[in-house]
Amino acid sequence: MRLDKLPFEVFKIINKYNLMKSNNSIIVGVSGGPDSVALIRTLHSINSAKNLHLRFYVAHLNHQLRGKSSEEDAQFAENLSKELSLPFILKNVNIQEIADQTNRSIEETARIERYAFFKESSQKYNASAVAIGHTADDNAETVLHRIIRGTGILGLEGIPVKRP
Repeated sequence: MRLDKLPFEVFKIINKYNLMKSNNSIIVGVSGGPDSVALIRTLHSINSAKNLHLRFYVAHLNHQLRGKSSEEDAQFAENLSKELSLPFILKNVNIQEIADQTNRSIEETARIERYAFFKESSQKYNASAVAIGHTADDNAETVLHRIIRGTGILGLEGIPVKRP
């Protein structure tokens, strides 16, 4: 099957960086935002078109920071996983409570908890990788944040394509 332009470009990047191998399990972080939704739909399309036999798990961490909106995001992610016939992993975490207990910012706490959730899920489901979507704005924000923190020239690298 022929891939559309976006999935084709993503497939080229996956191959270039050797990000996924046939028959592997992949945790895909899905917040419900446009970047993560585009990611899971694109990966699903590539998997079908190229017959890679990848097993995707849609993983959503409910930060419980926005009341009903947080619940709606979790429901959206679950509905998307059902639409794509993919398993769904949900974890509810009271980020505000943890941030208060640890004297960390909400943003830092959310990031720490999110990556801990991805690591826990990847171990539980024997996944070879975790895929998360970022926009160009996310990358620019990361670079700016690193420069402000004084990381020097290495701060200009932005978000890496692949982490160990």
